[in-house]
Amino acid sequence: MASILPERDLTTLFDAYRGETNLGAFLEHALGCAIEWFGAARATLFLKDDLSRGYILAGQAGDTSRVPTHTLLREGEGIAGKAIRDGRPILVDPRDLPDGGSAVVVPLVTPESGPIGVINVARTAGMPAYDDQDLDLIASIARYIGLAIHNARLFSRMNQAVAQSRATSEKLDAIIANLGVGVLVVTPYEEVVGWNPQAVQVFGETLQQGVLFRHILKQIPVVLRVTLEQAFYTASEGERISRRAFDSASDLAWSVVASPLPDGGVTLAIQDISEHERANRELARVRRLAEIGQMTAAVAHEIRNPLTGIRSAAQMVQSTSDEACEYGKIIEEEALKLNALCDQFLEFSRPLALNLKDFDPTEVAAHVCDLHRSEFIKRSVGLDLQIKRTAPMVKGDPLRLEQILRNLILNGLQACRPGGEVTLVVDGPHLSVHDTGAGIEPHHLEKLFTPFFTTKPSGTGLGLPTVRKIADAHGWDVRVQSTPGVGTTFELDFGWDQAA
Repeated sequence: MASILPERDLTTLFDAYRGETNLGAFLEHALGCAIEWFGAARATLFLKDDLSRGYILAGQAGDTSRVPTHTLLREGEGIAGKAIRDGRPILVDPRDLPDGGSAVVVPLVTPESGPIGVINVARTAGMPAYDDQDLDLIASIARYIGLAIHNARLFSRMNQAVAQSRATSEKLDAIIANLGVGVLVVTPYEEVVGWNPQAVQVFGETLQQGVLFRHILKQIPVVLRVTLEQAFYTASEGERISRRAFDSASDLAWSVVASPLPDGGVTLAIQDISEHERANRELARVRRLAEIGQMTAAVAHEIRNPLTGIRSAAQMVQSTSDEACEYGKIIEEEALKLNALCDQFLEFSRPLALNLKDFDPTEVAAHVCDLHRSEFIKRSVGLDLQIKRTAPMVKGDPLRLEQILRNLILNGLQACRPGGEVTLVVDGPHLSVHDTGAGIEPHHLEKLFTPFFTTKPSGTGLGLPTVRKIADAHGWDVRVQSTPGVGTTFELDFGWDQAA
């Protein structure tokens, strides 16, 4: 005869997991219900563990006989494993139980996830044994237990995800609050819905939840207001934008970055960069002063040499008038040197005038080599023109390119000893000049294009700066690579977009 099981209120299971954030506590409650509803002395519950690919002990309740906590069940192994594999409850033969009691093993199966675990309820010897009717009834109720446990696990994971999201949000809020950058969050309807303490320093007490973006702009300098408006409307169309604003009246500067949000809103980051801009201006001023000082020293040096010659010649004219013609010639030559030097300074200081036309760089390279080949022969230095790829037509000033190549190959000539070689290479829209000279020290490389910097005893330091000036005027790129003791290579890149 079937044993009489007490009445069961299944709703307590579902009410329990809704109010319980700890899965272990809910499982303990579920096992307590199983013992009460099934008239059991003890109950154990195993749940599927994806990591071990088995079923681990998740909870147990009842008498003092305990299952080891490290027990692991596998599908198909033992009575419980067979119940999981077959998806059917099993009424355990009392002869298979050490205490001669009675037990039922029921797999917990849900439509969504399949087998999620197994529950084992047992009675001790002397208690009414479970029969087939109990088995059917327990299996029926176990379906609800399985569903409740499945939902409880989902609810627990959801709580964990919410807690993790809340912790991440709090961490993000803390980071934003201490960024040193003002941050605003504005909706597609131009309502301000979020900000950090630094934003209050920019906009003052006008910041309130839901205030219109255009209203808070009234309290800030016009330059910053215009920049923020432009950045906001650009970002609201889906494009991230970065801008700078400078207010000359207050000597304040700001960096503004606007980023679109998925819902159509915008985040605005405003940083006061006034000190940074002042430091940059001061650095630029110091550099200009250094360049002026360097230029002054170079000019003084270049003028002093001819003046010494002029003075000496003038003194000789005064003391030996019969040689006035010879010394007058020296005075004239030195004066012409001074005049040529002044012409170089003036030429470098003037804006560059370009006579733009379409031309073939290969022809210019060949022409420059032909013009100066005799100078190379005279100093026993080779000059080689290599055309790897024919250059495309370039829009520019061919005379200025000739000036660049003349400077570069003559620099190479001066760097080489007899037996050395200078190679001019044409490779499509790229030109390069390589020499086998002494090379350039690394600490000098960064100064090569600085006006009036030179390592040559008789140089003016205007040749390479003129090369850079011409290249910049055309939008060309000029680079240098050098290894001391090996040689130097200058590269000129016209860029494909320059090709006609």
